Amino acid sequence: MKNLHHYMIAGLALILFFGNSEVQAQKKCKFDFEETDPFSGKVKKGNTSTLVAGMGYSTWYVGWNREGDSFYMGMLVTMQGEFNTSINQGDSLMFKLANGNMVTVYAKEQSTPVTNVSTASTKPVILSTYRCNYAITKEQLEMLSESVITHVRMNIADKVIQKELKEKKALKVQNDIKCILK
Repeated sequence: MKNLHHYMIAGLALILFFGNSEVQAQKKCKFDFEETDPFSGKVKKGNTSTLVAGMGYSTWYVGWNREGDSFYMGMLVTMQGEFNTSINQGDSLMFKLANGNMVTVYAKEQSTPVTNVSTASTKPVILSTYRCNYAITKEQLEMLSESVITHVRMNIADKVIQKELKEKKALKVQNDIKCILK
């Protein structure tokens, strides 16, 4: 009976520790940069979220940025293979949320991929990287902060590339968005 009591106390301590650390992680905001413009006095800050990483040399990063009351986001997407298609101004990027809502943002400019050859073990691998900025409003960021992102769909001219987010990454992305809104 004494052992059962000790196990119950240890279990409760673990629940409290991990539960509290998750809450603390959600409250903590780290930025890649945070500075005040000496001329305008506006605070500039930004953070980077990993949407997809390590799946067949595919990585998707998004930078959430704020300057005063203005917002924008940048995408950095690397995929295996040679892509000769540009992201056109106005091409969409869609976020599907767990609550059923969708948020669609649009490319602010054209983005041409940069192709490089890398090596994996001893084999050469061709990688194409896109860098593109997208217009996003405070209202869209607020929608994204209300529910986790489950899927991302990127339109590159006539191609559609879709990825599913893992829950742990989705929660981190949601926290990063909440932080940029503060």
